[in-house]
Amino acid sequence: LLGESPARLGPIKPSQDCIDTHVGGGDAKGKTINIPWPRSGMCDSDYIYAFNKVVMPIAFEFDPDIVIVSAGFDAAEGDPIGENHVSPVAYGHMTHMLKGLADGKLVLALEGGYNLESISKSALACVKVLLGESPARLGPIKPSQDCIETIHQVIRVQSRYWSCLAPEYVDASEDKTPGKFVVGMIDILKTYRTRLLYKEHKMVPVPLPADRLISRFADLSYCSNNLHSKSVIVFFVHDMSEFRADANASTNTINVSESYMIDTVYHYLETIVSKDYGIIDMDVPPASNNSQRNDTQDLKDLLIYLWDNYVESANPSKVVMIGAGRGCKSLVDLISERDTLVMRRVACSIMIPGTNPVPSINKRVDLLNWYTENSFVILPENHSYWEKKPKKECGKCIRTPGLVNMPVQDMLVHLHLKIFQHIQQRLDSFVPIAESSTSGRR
Repeated sequence: LLGESPARLGPIKPSQDCIDTHVGGGDAKGKTINIPWPRSGMCDSDYIYAFNKVVMPIAFEFDPDIVIVSAGFDAAEGDPIGENHVSPVAYGHMTHMLKGLADGKLVLALEGGYNLESISKSALACVKVLLGESPARLGPIKPSQDCIETIHQVIRVQSRYWSCLAPEYVDASEDKTPGKFVVGMIDILKTYRTRLLYKEHKMVPVPLPADRLISRFADLSYCSNNLHSKSVIVFFVHDMSEFRADANASTNTINVSESYMIDTVYHYLETIVSKDYGIIDMDVPPASNNSQRNDTQDLKDLLIYLWDNYVESANPSKVVMIGAGRGCKSLVDLISERDTLVMRRVACSIMIPGTNPVPSINKRVDLLNWYTENSFVILPENHSYWEKKPKKECGKCIRTPGLVNMPVQDMLVHLHLKIFQHIQQRLDSFVPIAESSTSGRR
């Protein structure tokens, strides 16, 4: 049920397609419950959270006559393949929960694991519970953000098949029926930003050159209408604003009076305008099921277009790059592609990936050295990056207390003063690289 981990692949996010399709088929559709952890390093709190939120509610609704567990201990602390951290105590608690099903008819069939000591300790804890002992105290349950996001996506899919899970599943195609005009929230947000940015800052949407970019990114890129007169330009690439909604428990319709949008990017734009800097602002839309395979290349192409046709043509003396959320990866791709041009103009590159993986630059030596010196990568103290050996190509990573399990929009509020202080310091000390010392690549 919890999907034991294979050999390590590195941090990845479970795709919606992965969760959508692994639900069983035919008459058994909806009877497979797949919980694909996005990374190794998951712990007791994550597994207990998954049991309480998904496994046990569905198991009680299914109401089995007997429960048979393929008792593999790949997730146990010390297992070299699973690389997770589930303790014998947690295994005991999961066994104890399962005893509440099928009048206690529970079979644990020892299936495996790759560390004999971990297997023996975990199996012993389970057998003690089978014999009537209570499991030892587990301690406070504090699931990781990766766990919470994964379980949310699982519930979103499984709520189609199980009434015990709150109905979080939505499909616009099901609502597109005669008499209904369906508008995506992204389109509503585009309209809001277009009006607000022009009214307050005279920023205008950037025309896009290709149909494939227009269909995905139209009205998501904005720039100052007097960009060519600015000596400093801020290239800001970030996730879209967040909507926080209070939904009806039985229908999943939104209680509009108790729902709202959070736009912390606007505070940054106000500060940038107040300093008389130019702005190129790019909203990165959330990846959709149909587009996520092409998103990385399309975003890269879009940012290269913005750089070549707006930054280079404006010819500023200094450029500041700020990436937030998924925007970090696309900015780093731009830096790798326009390396020497970027090194001549960019005074600093600030990245706030949130819980996303830290993007890495290509391994050209002079670019690596430049990025290490000029980047400022702000990470929560519990980011998975800190579990591994630091990599030079990831830039100058800063461990920041107080950002644990905080959405990127909230991080931007928390970091606003710190970021603009850093920008000012870098602008004051910036010495451009002479054009003759590099060979610009286009």
